[in-house]
Amino acid sequence: MLRKIFPFLLVGTGVFLILVYFTSLFSISELVYPDRITSVSVLENEKEKTDIRKDTLSLNDLMMDPAQLGLSYVDFNVTVDSNFRLKGWYVKQQDAVTAKTILLLHDLNESKISLLQSANVLYQLGFNICLVDLPAHGESDGDKFLINEVSAGYISTVLDSLYCLLETNRVAIYATGISGFLAVKCLVNDRRADVLVLQNPPNTFNKLLRQRVKEKWGVFAAWVYPLAKLKYKKSAEIEPDSLNLSEWVKRLKKPVLIALTDSVTDDQAKDALHVFENIESGKSKIWTSQSRSFITNDVDVENNMYRAVAAFINTNATDKTRKVKSKKRIAKI
Repeated sequence: MLRKIFPFLLVGTGVFLILVYFTSLFSISELVYPDRITSVSVLENEKEKTDIRKDTLSLNDLMMDPAQLGLSYVDFNVTVDSNFRLKGWYVKQQDAVTAKTILLLHDLNESKISLLQSANVLYQLGFNICLVDLPAHGESDGDKFLINEVSAGYISTVLDSLYCLLETNRVAIYATGISGFLAVKCLVNDRRADVLVLQNPPNTFNKLLRQRVKEKWGVFAAWVYPLAKLKYKKSAEIEPDSLNLSEWVKRLKKPVLIALTDSVTDDQAKDALHVFENIESGKSKIWTSQSRSFITNDVDVENNMYRAVAAFINTNATDKTRKVKSKKRIAKI
């Protein structure tokens, strides 16, 4: 009996594994092909969510650009080659020359629109602000989001454009979530930026991939995960095991602040702590809502993290005028 059933079981198992392999694409698709969050997509999503008629909801009803927060801004579009552009915004202080600049990088499946509230608070704290859509996100070019030397080089190109501005003196990079991989990889090779802030940084990409698979496959996650790794490697041409932030930060020479929001899980907090413990620059701190070593305000608790970020940047980015030997104008503003 078993001899008769065994071939069918073998064939069935093979078919199942083949189907899982191809279906596992859905476990990693958003890690390679992110959702594009633009003014149009936000508007359409809001209409579907609220079931409001098309003629009753407009862009003016949603937060879409710095002007809606009362911030005067210009487009900051960076051409990295003849066929590839990153699109962003730039908001400067009235006395922009004396202000330090923060480059804000958003998380996976987000865009510069996602950072508007953060930009507003940091602007009010006295900084020039630059927000840029990462490759394959928002309005920027690109079909795939890749964590590699090329993408990290795009961040360096954005720095080129920032340093072209007459007012740019000191720059801090503020990276949220997965963009921390690109920020760290960039600063290992390009040391012009003075400070790095990592908000809710992941530890390894593999863990992020495992979480995605578990969310979608539940009890079958253990079977699907190895196949999802193979699929990611094939799609992104990157070995997931090589993406390890806690190893990369060991090569940093810059001051680093790890900032944890109240939304992080215990597991995410442990990952961020592991990253923090591997920083060897000698100028690193970690902030949580329980921290008392930074500027806090019991009345406006929500913005204490940004006060801590501002204090850390101002402390570690000196006001001495720096000389940049070569400046290539790339951004169109």
